[in-house]
Amino acid sequence: MTTLFREPESSRFLGADFTDEEQLAAMHERRLAYRGAPGTGHWLAESPQGAVVGLLHLRDSWELPGSVAEIGWYLDPDEVGKGYATEAATTLIDYGFDILKLPEIWALIHVDNAASLSLARRLGMARVGCGEHYGATHIEWMARLGS
Repeated sequence: MTTLFREPESSRFLGADFTDEEQLAAMHERRLAYRGAPGTGHWLAESPQGAVVGLLHLRDSWELPGSVAEIGWYLDPDEVGKGYATEAATTLIDYGFDILKLPEIWALIHVDNAASLSLARRLGMARVGCGEHYGATHIEWMARLGS
């Protein structure tokens, strides 16, 4: 993960500076300590050559009420445009619907994160709202099973 977050700009939408070793370690520990619904959690995305190119999650939302599933993704800026984020997020959504039998999957995307907003549209997610999440304004997106 140190490689993914090597530049301060890399974590600008995540509310932290993960070039700071303490902040990165805390984020890493928080993800490793996650104990949510069976089959949910955090994943690393790899290139065909085996390099880590992204970080994703499909887990109980830490921001939305109830026990809704939230998907999130982060892609190494050097790997943008190669289809990795689309492939990984599609795979995780399919897994959530086909294996975990989730009725819906939510995404909270920072209002200024144009790349992730575009990805949510490509994934067929519907924009359903906007609110304060993770300390900043985020657009709320949702994919529903069968839609």
